[in-house]
Amino acid sequence: MGNPAPRFTEHSRSGQPRTDTDGVNPTRQGPGDRLCRFEFVLAFAAALLLALAGCAELPEKRPAVAGSMPAGGGDIARALYTQLAEWRAVEYRYGGTSKRGADCSGFVYVTYLSRFGIHLPRSTERQARAGPRVSVNRLHPGDLVFFHTGWGKRHVGIYIEGGRFIHASTSSGVTMSRLDSGYWKSHFWKAVRVM
Repeated sequence: MGNPAPRFTEHSRSGQPRTDTDGVNPTRQGPGDRLCRFEFVLAFAAALLLALAGCAELPEKRPAVAGSMPAGGGDIARALYTQLAEWRAVEYRYGGTSKRGADCSGFVYVTYLSRFGIHLPRSTERQARAGPRVSVNRLHPGDLVFFHTGWGKRHVGIYIEGGRFIHASTSSGVTMSRLDSGYWKSHFWKAVRVM
């Protein structure tokens, strides 16, 4: 005849926990049981923190603030003209992202974040991979335009409309230029759409 099934967490009329069939109090824990429970709680907490950390990261193209994205191309162009008016002639400074000085990718980064709530990569190289390629005759306001400006050197600007783009130029600081001007036309590389 087999052993009867143990009785767990039952209490007698006196309020004392009953024992299982081996005479062991099932509610009493030894040091090993407490250690196992502690390890389980730690493992659960670690898993929960990892899951929450994964949720906290925003995709680069998602607006940070709901409703901050302009509705159409005209709204985007107006936002870019406003950005140009506020930043015009800010000096070029390698690695800069402020009105004390900005490089081309820094200006693009700040413009997208402040005007559209979009987190773009910080470097020109990564911005060039931030969206699908667009042909030059299908450019929309807000598209990024890229240029080869020397051996291994890249430059980025933001297309507004009518063949014009804004950018942080090494010679003029933040300015507006034309895609069909001699220098920029001959150095044009590609355009990408990020919104």
